[in-house]
Amino acid sequence: DSGYAEFRHTSTGTTTTDYALKQSDLGQTFINCKTGAKIWFREGNADKMTLFGGNLGINTTAPSKLLHVNGNSLFRNTLTIMDGNDYIGTTRNQILLSYDGAETYRHAIKSRHQGGATHHQNSIDFYLWKNGQLNTDIGNTHMMSITAGGVGIGKTNPNHSLDVNGNGKINDLFFNKIVDNDDTIDTGGRLYFCGDSSSI
Repeated sequence: DSGYAEFRHTSTGTTTTDYALKQSDLGQTFINCKTGAKIWFREGNADKMTLFGGNLGINTTAPSKLLHVNGNSLFRNTLTIMDGNDYIGTTRNQILLSYDGAETYRHAIKSRHQGGATHHQNSIDFYLWKNGQLNTDIGNTHMMSITAGGVGIGKTNPNHSLDVNGNGKINDLFFNKIVDNDDTIDTGGRLYFCGDSSSI
């Protein structure tokens, strides 16, 4: 190219896409490899980073994602994970927790966002992998949602600080206010079981 200096292996000929290093007269610098090849970054002649197929691998020579890190990572400042769901969405997974270095038995953490009037339209939702799914599936069993209105166990739209949909076991139970099974505060201080009006 006019205005550029290049460095390449003689076997690549003059193909414009197969150079190794190119710099313009303005100082713009490009590191490159031919399609299907890899760029290795080394220290002490040991591979540290690999660029292949548009993916960057750190401590791996076969990156499978845009950024593939094999090892511990440290983020000092804010880590922003975008692409959350709208207030009724559940399809976008923002954090996946998998098993033993493989993309299997994955649990999912998702978020919902909305400038609406109800608290549960903004939440962090937890989904777990469960027996019956393929081991390569992402867990689709909802377990818990944390919203601006409370915590839901088995419920994505909690109406109280703790809202449980299902059976539970508690060793020690203390009440400040009692809520009827119709989600209303019972000023009489009674606790209902399965719709039975017997009080304790």
